[in-house]
This record gives sequence, structure tokens and C-alpha cells, in this order.
Amino acid sequence: MIDLEKNVEQTQKLRFENQGTEDIYINWQSPQAIWPQTLKIAAGTGAEYTIPSGSLPATRFWPKWGCDSTGQNCIMGESGGPNLPCPPSGCSPPIDSKFEATFGASDGNDWYDASQVDGWTLPYRMTFKCGATGVDTNLECTGLKASICPTQDIDGAGYVSLIASNVDRGDAYAGCYSPCGILTYSNWSNPYGKYLPTASPADKYCCAGAYQMPDQCKTGPDAAMEYTQIVHENCNAYAWAYDDDVGLQACDTNTTQFTVQFFDP
Repeated sequence: MIDLEKNVEQTQKLRFENQGTEDIYINWQSPQAIWPQTLKIAAGTGAEYTIPSGSLPATRFWPKWGCDSTGQNCIMGESGGPNLPCPPSGCSPPIDSKFEATFGASDGNDWYDASQVDGWTLPYRMTFKCGATGVDTNLECTGLKASICPTQDIDGAGYVSLIASNVDRGDAYAGCYSPCGILTYSNWSNPYGKYLPTASPADKYCCAGAYQMPDQCKTGPDAAMEYTQIVHENCNAYAWAYDDDVGLQACDTNTTQFTVQFFDP
């Protein structure tokens, strides 16, 4: 682990830092099994990930928080995935704060984004070095906390709070659903999560079914809804599926370095 107080220079392409007061654990999904799962990062420390040369598409990382000593049974982040266990009562909804990337794409870039399409869990900040491309060097999302998770009118649910509560941990705050997420994830006995993404009324929030193409989805509520406005006010990241103008970025794969910092919820 890297002691953040010592200002150790980053040597690998990707670093995660725990700027909070409790341990976090990092999980990932990737076409290749490269790194250890459920890597513990204690408060005030960081860990670096070596990214192999060549193309590594569709890779994502997310934090777990409020866990036991083995990094399991967490309040946040138990959304599972290939070879990832879930608590006995089932996985949490996959609303995690995510860092997603395709490293070494065919155009010579690393394409990356931070996504709140499903929701968010921990607040975060992302800093990246991107050569001379002129891309911003900071993505400030430290305001994504419980206090700003909105209540809004959603077809099929009514006027509802988007706060996610972990029923296995005494209804502890566990993040914020997106409208698509609250309509499609039934985890934790969510009473509104009874629709397929392709079915009405979820389709227009999830950009699926009759709304699967960008022009069709942009006729729906996503661009103007309160959830999108809250995310954009507090983070320059994806809030819905075709939010590419906000979220998706590219840097030369030979010059890029990413630092992702997570904070207390």
C-alpha cells in the first residue's frame, strides 16, 4: 500500500486512493483476470494497478464500503459479478460509483468515463494526465452524497426518493438509484424494481426497447429530469445512457495516467 502522506509519485497507469476514514475494497470486471479481487485499501493509503500492453476493452472498477474484516457483507458495493460472492441474502443493486475504461483501443487511445447511469455509492474525484490533448485534469464528484439524492416523479413509481437503503444492514444509506435503476433492480425487496429495461415505463429511462437509439431516447425524460440535473451539477459524468457529451473522454494510451480517489459517503 502507498502512504498518501508521503506523496509517493505514481508509477503505474491507474491508482486508487482512499481519502475516507474507513477501509474500502476494490472490485473489478474485465475480459482478462489480471488483478486480485476485493483489494483492501486502508484509510489514507492507495494502490496502483498495472495495465497490460495491448487492448483491454470494457473494464470497470468500483469500491466496496462498510464491510467486515474480509471485505464482504458490505453496506455498499456488493453487486457481484463473475466469480464475486454476494451476501447470503443476495447481491446489492449495481448502482456503484464506477470507473470504466477501454485501455489501448484501436485508435491509440484510452477511452474512459465515470458513470452514474445506474446510480452512485461513494463520492469520488478523478485526476488524469492526458499529454497535450487539452482535456480537463480533474473530475470533481465529491458532492455525490446522500443529502443531494433527489426525489422525483417517475412513471411506474410515482413521486419517490431515489435513496437506496441496505435492508441487510439496518436500512443504512447505501447510495442513490438512477430512475432506470430504481425501476429495474429488485434487490433488497425494492417495490419499484419490477420492470425489464426494455419494457414500459422503464424503457424511456433506460434508453432501451422503443427508446434504444440515441435520437429516440433523447425524446424521453432523461436529459431534463431532476436526477440528471443533480448529477451534472455535482459531477461531470454520465447520468444516462447517451450522455456521451458529458462523460466519455479519450487520451493517448502512451501518456495517460489515472488517479481515482474515494471519499466517505
